[in-house]
Amino acid sequence: MKTLRGRMLVAAPDLQDSMFQRSLILVCEHEEEKGAMGFIVNHPSEMTLHDLLVDMKITPEVEQNLARPVFLGGPVQPNLGFGLYSGTYEMSDSAEIDDRVRVTASRSLLEHCAVGKGPENLLVTMGYSGWSPGQLEEELDTGSWWLTAPSPELLFDLPPERRWGKALEQLGLEESSLYFGSGHA
Repeated sequence: MKTLRGRMLVAAPDLQDSMFQRSLILVCEHEEEKGAMGFIVNHPSEMTLHDLLVDMKITPEVEQNLARPVFLGGPVQPNLGFGLYSGTYEMSDSAEIDDRVRVTASRSLLEHCAVGKGPENLLVTMGYSGWSPGQLEEELDTGSWWLTAPSPELLFDLPPERRWGKALEQLGLEESSLYFGSGHA
């Protein structure tokens, strides 16, 4: 299978796992021998970026953009933070997901945000989503996930509660026309 790196996974409406229900995941790594890794980009936690800075003993010197939520990136290593960002902002210790988005687990990203020098487009997650080799392909084959292209709108611009529905629209589907219950005979 061709790499899914840089693609978005859209949870099928009948996906019952509470962690992944109505989730939208940016795939950051996907290799046949190693499996896949990605970040849920539409499930905000109650923690803000300001809260995270304080927890990490980084003193915020500005308030701009620090009220944004920290997201629940997935069930793997939920105490490890990651920053997804785009734009002209560059860090030497980050990895390119595609030509528009980069990811880092570096504390220096948060230190830059604390003084107002971080990236304009930023999404911070705690934890990530992971799949063993062949697992994601199997889940795609069984219809648990649909694929779509990422966009700045889906990652950074839309309110989190609208991202999954917008991804469905990109697939030509309307959330209101989908059935979310089980059938009865």
